[in-house]
Amino acid sequence: MRNYNAEKTAGKGNLALRMVEVKEARFEASTMELMLIAQIMVFCGLPYRRSAERRIVRKARTGKGSTVSVTFQAMVDGVDIPFGSDRTLLHWVTHHALMTRSPFVPLSSASQFLRDMGLSTSGQNIQRVKEAFRRIASVAIVVVRDNADSVNTQQIIMPIARAAALPKRLRKNNAHGQISLLPEEDGDDEPAGFHLDDAVFREFSQFHVPTLRKLLEVTRESPQIQDYMMFLQWRSFSAKEESLIPWAQMREQMCQDDSNPYRMRSRFAEAIEALKIAWPALNATAESRGLRIGPPAHGEQFLVDGASRKRVLTAKSS
Repeated sequence: MRNYNAEKTAGKGNLALRMVEVKEARFEASTMELMLIAQIMVFCGLPYRRSAERRIVRKARTGKGSTVSVTFQAMVDGVDIPFGSDRTLLHWVTHHALMTRSPFVPLSSASQFLRDMGLSTSGQNIQRVKEAFRRIASVAIVVVRDNADSVNTQQIIMPIARAAALPKRLRKNNAHGQISLLPEEDGDDEPAGFHLDDAVFREFSQFHVPTLRKLLEVTRESPQIQDYMMFLQWRSFSAKEESLIPWAQMREQMCQDDSNPYRMRSRFAEAIEALKIAWPALNATAESRGLRIGPPAHGEQFLVDGASRKRVLTAKSS
């Protein structure tokens, strides 16, 4: 018989150990640790489990009176809206497109995605990439921005992928469960990969934020914790003063597919406790009325700039 409490405790312990890796990555000099993702973590509104819903709406407050709402719409019969760890692949695709300044992301690069996330190129992992690829390529999003300082509302309707094709090797079943993710042979004139919709590419180019690759790697199998940590990072950076965000407001923005509406508080408390291992300056608590968050202690943001990194490393060596 499974002991769920023991599994949960073991999972928390493993996350705590891995957050030490995130702490070390924060002070790495190389910018290779950074990844660029969609602003306001737009994909945090995706469900954590497979959903029968064909349309999902999320809403986030980005400032005094300003809001961003995101609608996910499944476009292909029989293909679900992306869920769970699909968001990690979406974050990676966004980063790859922004870094190469091209809306086309070759799927042959999926081997790099697996390596970046600390995964092997086993048949099981490749199958997960195939399934996530299909869901991502079959969803459209609508982004609506209401600005308190303007009478106009900005609305953008766009499929994530304008075109998408799997490499021939990924279209075939392999008896041994091993499928190569190397580039296609000469003569295969069908480009394999995502071609992001031009509006999506422009949206991500204009509105994006940096995070740590290591954070996505460590939390890839815990998408809810991943979302909450990324939200804490972004909201802390944008906070001018301490504020309380009611749980009802948080549920408008973040996916809450748990039957217990109050479980969000305990999961945020778990995310805060783990994130503080890597970032002790985080100023956030999960209270009964909502999430209280403010600027980090001593102004030390999650992403450490050169001057802050030098101060910390000097303090460590003294």
